Amino acid sequence: MIQRAPTLDTSVIIPAFNAQKTLGEQLAALARQRVPFAWEILVCDNGSKDGTSDVVRSWEQSLPNLMLVDASARPGPSAARNIGADHARGKALLFCDADDVVNDDWLSAMHAALQSADFVAGGRRYTLLNKATAGPADWTEPLFTKSFLPQLPAGSGSNLGVDAELFDRVGGFDESMRAAEDIDLCWRVQLAGYPLVAQPDAVIQMRRRTGLWEIFRQSYSYGAGDRILLHKYAVIIASRSSRQTFVRTAEPPDGGTSEPARIRRAAHNVVGRRFPSDLAFAVDRYARRLGLRFGRVDRSAPRVTLGPPSTSGALDA
Repeated sequence: MIQRAPTLDTSVIIPAFNAQKTLGEQLAALARQRVPFAWEILVCDNGSKDGTSDVVRSWEQSLPNLMLVDASARPGPSAARNIGADHARGKALLFCDADDVVNDDWLSAMHAALQSADFVAGGRRYTLLNKATAGPADWTEPLFTKSFLPQLPAGSGSNLGVDAELFDRVGGFDESMRAAEDIDLCWRVQLAGYPLVAQPDAVIQMRRRTGLWEIFRQSYSYGAGDRILLHKYAVIIASRSSRQTFVRTAEPPDGGTSEPARIRRAAHNVVGRRFPSDLAFAVDRYARRLGLRFGRVDRSAPRVTLGPPSTSGALDA
C-alpha cells in the first residue's frame, strides 16, 4: 500500500492512449477552471504511438500544474489510472477521460461534493461534442444500476471523485478487468461501507463513438463487462436475490437452438435497418447481448464475498 503524504488538495487523473486528436480540448477545459485551492493534472500516457505526449508538453506553460506520467508499464485504462494515483499528491482523486470535456465549473462542483462525502459521481451531457441528438449509450444522471445487483449504484469512470486514502484502501481499479472496471470500483467502495454520492452539478461533456464498428466494440465490451461482474459478484448477487433469477441471468443456456436463433434474428434486424441512427441503436443492443453471451471470463479469478462493513469485501477464489 502506498504511503501518502498529500501536499495538494486535489489531483485530476486522465488516462490517455493515442489521444492526440481529443486531449487538447480536455486540457483547454481544465485550464478554464477557477478554484481557490491547490490542484494538479496528471495525464497518464498508457503507451501511445501518436503525439499524445507532445500535446501535454504544449500545455505545460498554460497549465503549470500539469504533469505527464509514463503509464506504459502496464496496459489498460485501469492500470493508467492506478499509476496516476501512485504519482498523485492530492488528498482527493478526480478521474476524467482524454476524449471528453469537463464543464467550466466541474472542478469546483466535485470539490464541493467531496467536502461532505468520500466518494462521488458527476453527471454527463452529449450536446457539445456530438452531431446526433441521441445515442444508444446516453445516460445523463450521475448514477445508474445493473438489473442483477440494483442495490449498489455505480458511476462512470469518466467522472468519479474519491478520497485518496479510501482509493488505496480498496486497492484502486482492478487491472485484470478491461471492461466494467469503474462499476467494480464503485461496488467495492460501497461494500467497504462508503456510499456513492451523486453530484449532478459536476458535468462532463461526453464524446460518443460514431462508426458502427466502434459502437459495436464499445457495446460488446459493456456486455462482456456485465458477464465479468456476474462472475466476480456471484456470491453477493445470490445473497440478494433468488437463486432462480440469478442463475437465469448469470448463465445463459448452452446448447440448443434458442441462442443461435436469437443471434440470427439480431443479425437480420441489424441488416434490415434503414437509417444510420436506427442502425447505431440496433448495433448497440445486439453487441451487448453478444458480449454478455460470449465475453471472456476468467473462472479462476477470485470472487468478492460479503465481508464486514469496515473492509473492502473479502476475496474468495
